[in-house]
Amino acid sequence: MLKKITTALLSLIFALLSAGEREELLKTFARENAAAENTFQSAMTTIDLTAAAGNCWQVAESQLYRALDYKLRHTNDAAARRQILKEFHQLSRDVQQIYDTPRQYMGSLAGMQIYHSIAMAMQQQIEVLMLTPDQEKRWQKIAYATLILDGKKIALQYGKADFNTVLYNEKLTLQVQIFPKNIFTYQNRDLVIFRTDLPFSGNDDFSSVYLGELKSGQLHIHTKCKNPFFTRWELAKNSVIIYYEAEKEVIAL
Repeated sequence: MLKKITTALLSLIFALLSAGEREELLKTFARENAAAENTFQSAMTTIDLTAAAGNCWQVAESQLYRALDYKLRHTNDAAARRQILKEFHQLSRDVQQIYDTPRQYMGSLAGMQIYHSIAMAMQQQIEVLMLTPDQEKRWQKIAYATLILDGKKIALQYGKADFNTVLYNEKLTLQVQIFPKNIFTYQNRDLVIFRTDLPFSGNDDFSSVYLGELKSGQLHIHTKCKNPFFTRWELAKNSVIIYYEAEKEVIAL
């Protein structure tokens, strides 16, 4: 009996220490991201924008290693650790693929767009690594769901997918990338806010924002939002409020 009590106490202490470390890391990451974003928003010239995007990449890379270290130290199951490393390896391949994107047809902001895309890919995995166990279960359900969009079935892999569509009478390949911070549960319903857009897009001409709801392993569109981008969101009574610059959209749940 004493051994069981001791084991339970040690587990509780370990969990509390882990939670404290996680909260401190998240606060540090938030400060670093705010500083990097401020630098990016202050940039004016092509050189400054490219340098600022490169800085966002460097910040994300540093955070990624710290998040990976945290996750591995607090994951006891060997199979789970192997899966974490497998996903990290896949991210490394994805980053290299983004970096190797031909730039001759992308214009003068090619460097900025590529560096920013790399930073976003890293930020997605950082968010996943910093999830609590309950958040991680919810993420896994959505990250590998089938997205039903405009009559198409799009298989998500790690919350990402490319898909073909037609917009403005033009055949295009769009991307969807889901971030864990935009997933939430309301009255036992799992919902997520996400965007679709052209890869490396410099504007919102082909972008759309959706509120999706997970139902029986499929991610269905609850609402197509009126704005092509969003900066933040919050839950209110029986609704979610999605903000875009000075505008906001209230969607009943």
